[in-house]
Amino acid sequence: MLVNPEPLWLTHTVSIEKQLDTNKWGDPVYDNPIQLSNVRFEHDVTLTGSGNSKTETKGGVVFVFPYIQDSVQFDKSWVDARITDSQGDQFIVKSVVTNKQDTTDDVYSWELEVV
Repeated sequence: MLVNPEPLWLTHTVSIEKQLDTNKWGDPVYDNPIQLSNVRFEHDVTLTGSGNSKTETKGGVVFVFPYIQDSVQFDKSWVDARITDSQGDQFIVKSVVTNKQDTTDDVYSWELEVV
């Protein structure tokens, strides 16, 4: 059985809003936000291009552990959800990775990959 991470590592708080639908103009409509405390948000900045044609893309991974966040279960229906970090920056979930325990089929953690 995998050991739960050190609580001192889980220092971030984010809010997540599941996309419900789109309005008549094609804009996403989101559910009420859910606050996730004691998660790990690893930010990533990627630069592409060269010279004056550089483009910056911000992304990252939010690590969520069910032993702390037992009220939410993540699956592919959370793709396109909106995450807001503690600085107010917003990201969109592009994939949900479910990590299982090594000896059982129980969920160890989720990785919410965002851009």
